[in-house]
Amino acid sequence: MTNCVDADARQKYVNILSRKLKKGGRLFIRNPIREEHGTPVDEIRQLMANAGLHERAFQMKKSFHLGPRYSGTFVKA
Repeated sequence: MTNCVDADARQKYVNILSRKLKKGGRLFIRNPIREEHGTPVDEIRQLMANAGLHERAFQMKKSFHLGPRYSGTFVKA
């Protein structure tokens, strides 16, 4: 999601998603993390934390076609 949204608007959209969640609600994100196409994991985590979401689980994988990618589950406190 975050790699398809302009950097200036990312926090706005994550905040909107967070507001839609009830307490304990979960948001799942899968995003490429290549330098030329993707969002750094630290930025994803900061966007989510700023919106009141806490990382519950994550996985880093690499596939032949997609390259490295991050998958994370975030929970609203």
